[in-house]
Amino acid sequence: MRMMLLTIGLAFAAMPALARDQIITVTSENDAYTRSGDSNYTNGLRISWLDAGNTPPAWLHQLDEWVPLLRLSATTVPVYSLGHNLYTPGDLKPFTSQPAARPYAAHLYGSVGVSSGDLQQVDDVELSLGWVGPGAMGSLVQGRYHELIGAQKPNGWEYQLDDEPTLNAAWQRRWPRRLGITVGRGLISTMPYTGASLGNARTHTTAGAILSWRSDRDQLADLPIRVAPGLPGTGYFTNAKGINWVLFVGAEGRAVARDIFLDGNSFQSSQSVRKKNLVTDLSAGVMLTYQGYQVGYTTVYRSKEYFGQPQAQVFGALSLGYKF
Repeated sequence: MRMMLLTIGLAFAAMPALARDQIITVTSENDAYTRSGDSNYTNGLRISWLDAGNTPPAWLHQLDEWVPLLRLSATTVPVYSLGHNLYTPGDLKPFTSQPAARPYAAHLYGSVGVSSGDLQQVDDVELSLGWVGPGAMGSLVQGRYHELIGAQKPNGWEYQLDDEPTLNAAWQRRWPRRLGITVGRGLISTMPYTGASLGNARTHTTAGAILSWRSDRDQLADLPIRVAPGLPGTGYFTNAKGINWVLFVGAEGRAVARDIFLDGNSFQSSQSVRKKNLVTDLSAGVMLTYQGYQVGYTTVYRSKEYFGQPQAQVFGALSLGYKF
């Protein structure tokens, strides 16, 4: 039960001599932020707690023995997360099943992850345990929210995916500051990355790169946390006397073998659509840091994920971090 309340979110541009910091980050992703309406991936919420600069807990040493791609060091940090995602078809009015449309689905999950490395190379490992189906309370969450804002009531949750536990493991390797170019006190750099996810919720391989320009080249700040399958990040940042900023653009490609939110339930018949095996994300955003606070916003363009999808999707991601 304890693992049921955790989510393994992790990723952090590790660096030497981390201060003893704890950071809470709340990330909200929604298509309403870009005025693109309710459809496909319509909402994601993730709350993460990063514990930096502390002695690694005993379970990390055990994980180091089991996972050859993980290297424990003085900069290793754990990240604990809890999240909830919603997926819907484009038309929320019908009370009947929509066989050609994306299924209604909700995913409630917990995760625990670890990130280890330095500014040259970072390895992220993540384990996530969750629940898909009525038990994830998608109908309640979306219904109450739409009632609150006076939006169209979603009428098709009766046809959502059935209850199913989810278990996913993910690994990612990134190179945080490649091809760095100093501009005054600032820095322009690239961060290529590659990784894979394995489980009944998502199975895919991924590769991408992010180009960033930060106002202070010595600023030790990760990019804003994202919700899976996007690059998660850790939310790590250092205190800034003034306002530090980061501008960034990125591109990611995924080769998808399994996506429960498109393929349907794993062990029983359910509504599904024919997914596309190659999906692309393009993103652009900004992050601001002031003292012990951080705010970031990212716009994401996601290519069509299934055959018959009317159009690609655009959604926004808002991230708020607090250090204590």
